Amino acid sequence: IGLGLYSVLPYQTGVETLFGEVTELNSPGLHFHLPQPFGNVLKVHTGVASRLEVGFRTNWDPDAEEPDAYLWEFAHSDGRFIKNYDESISVTGDENLVDGNFLCYYRITDPVHYALNCENARELLRSQFCQEVHAVLGRYHLEALLTSSRKAVQDELTLNMKRAVENLFLGVEILTVYMQEAHPPIEVVPQYRA
Repeated sequence: IGLGLYSVLPYQTGVETLFGEVTELNSPGLHFHLPQPFGNVLKVHTGVASRLEVGFRTNWDPDAEEPDAYLWEFAHSDGRFIKNYDESISVTGDENLVDGNFLCYYRITDPVHYALNCENARELLRSQFCQEVHAVLGRYHLEALLTSSRKAVQDELTLNMKRAVENLFLGVEILTVYMQEAHPPIEVVPQYRA
């Protein structure tokens, strides 16, 4: 009987299943369910804003050493931010390459859809976000991305992501998108500055 006791934290929603069927959504507190193999509980973080990173990954290790400065020429192979070049390099509208880092903040609105409708909703959302980033950056010139069009890119990405998640039925709401940085790829930074 003790195996069936569980607690839900203040920022979570408990999705209780019995023989694979959702039976109850539980608010924070102490609850009871039939233990495995009959029942199971998934705890979904519905009370916090989650974030997706495209173009980089944050190293949450507190012992990671920070470089003196994050310059365009810095390879980002160690430190707090590790580059993911498969996601970060895009072709711009004027056929140049741009290296960009983006953040997407979202909130889980339907824990059943998010936890049970697909195997990995977070990675599906990241793939969609990465595709939207490349599609939007392909409509702008490099100079505009580096200077005047950053806000327009963020607004367009936010709108596109909101439309996309409506069609994916992931149970999330897009809050906002940030373009953290954009610059020429590290291999051509000296030529760009020259």
